[in-house]
Amino acid sequence: MEKNILSEINRNREIMGLGQLLREEVSAESIKLWMNSDGADASPSIRELIKKLTKFNLINTKINGGTIWDALNKAFKTITGKDIVDDNGDGTKAAFAGGQWGTGMGTMGDKVGKAARILPLLDDGTTRIVSKELKLSKDTPISPAELISRINEFNINNAGDEQLVRLSPFGIYKEYGNSTRVISKKNKDTVFLWSLDRTTTTRNATKDTKVPGQDIAGDVLMTGLGDNYQDLQIVVSDDSKVVEIKTKMESHVKQGGTIDSIVITSTASNTGLDTDKMTDFSNMMKKEGMGDYVNVSTDKGTTGDFTIDQVDTTDRALAVARGKILAKQLGVESNVTYKFSITDGPKTVNISVKGTSPDKEGEDVNVKGSVEDGISSKQEGDNTQIRPRIMWTQIKKRRFGGKISDALGTSTGSKRLNRS
Repeated sequence: MEKNILSEINRNREIMGLGQLLREEVSAESIKLWMNSDGADASPSIRELIKKLTKFNLINTKINGGTIWDALNKAFKTITGKDIVDDNGDGTKAAFAGGQWGTGMGTMGDKVGKAARILPLLDDGTTRIVSKELKLSKDTPISPAELISRINEFNINNAGDEQLVRLSPFGIYKEYGNSTRVISKKNKDTVFLWSLDRTTTTRNATKDTKVPGQDIAGDVLMTGLGDNYQDLQIVVSDDSKVVEIKTKMESHVKQGGTIDSIVITSTASNTGLDTDKMTDFSNMMKKEGMGDYVNVSTDKGTTGDFTIDQVDTTDRALAVARGKILAKQLGVESNVTYKFSITDGPKTVNISVKGTSPDKEGEDVNVKGSVEDGISSKQEGDNTQIRPRIMWTQIKKRRFGGKISDALGTSTGSKRLNRS
């Protein structure tokens, strides 16, 4: 790669902080540059991958609070044990290897459109989903955008193992209690990425062209913390999760971005409380500054949404206390919107932060091909249903024979690396 590109990467590392841009010492920017230059030059599969990521508007998506390049590298390293690029920004033999990055639409083996199926929407634009992997029940409707975000996060985190690959057919929607199931499948060498139907315009940067930055609005982060609370607990067990969320928000602002909205959704299971545990419950509430909730009813209540002024049971008090304490830990009490609910499913505590990325200086891109930045306009059809799109990409673990060929310099990856 050209020296000026590497200098720019190193400058970005210093300015923006290694901790936010890198995974295991590899920057998202260096992966993006390699994918669009040497990688695309050497492999038609990578060129096709970039086209599909752009077409499905995954180029600009956030997964686990990072970019698509971060996400791909995490999945790649989980499966292969290698990064996509080395410390110099050059592709590794594993990334150049034959068979890597093959892509397709829909679920493998199914016709396009059949695999994704539709999401029926409620009047408020949400949809009812049942998924044990995502810990979602039909009693807690979710927006399509949040659902897609959580599916992608799950699939990247579970690369090489379980993948969420399709929705249940609309024909059995009523059979599942007017809800849709997300179907999973074991897949050791394929990662599935979901998106909503969108139209995309792109801007191309050819060789030596300077690309101006643009404001891209979207998710800063979306994280679920439900698993970090015990049944009778209102403070998160692992506070490193809270520190991670706070660090990402602060880093986003330091880099010139804005935080436009923060939504904390907290639900509790409709179980009621054993009266013998009421003293411990009251002491816990007092200790955490939630004295208003020490004398509420221990009975089971009704399921559904409620407001912060309608806390009359221990279950509702748990949901509200978890949300309010999380906001206090993050230092966002005055800027947060709460959503509280009681469900028949497991408890959930989710935080969604939306904002705008900063204008950034144009990048001096030295590539033989092009760099495409998708600018999207969501096309969700009518207000009754939406059809997600699914693409998959292959990431194959290097087997013994491939490693030997790499060492001898006779493998496809070695030859492509030498040519680059």
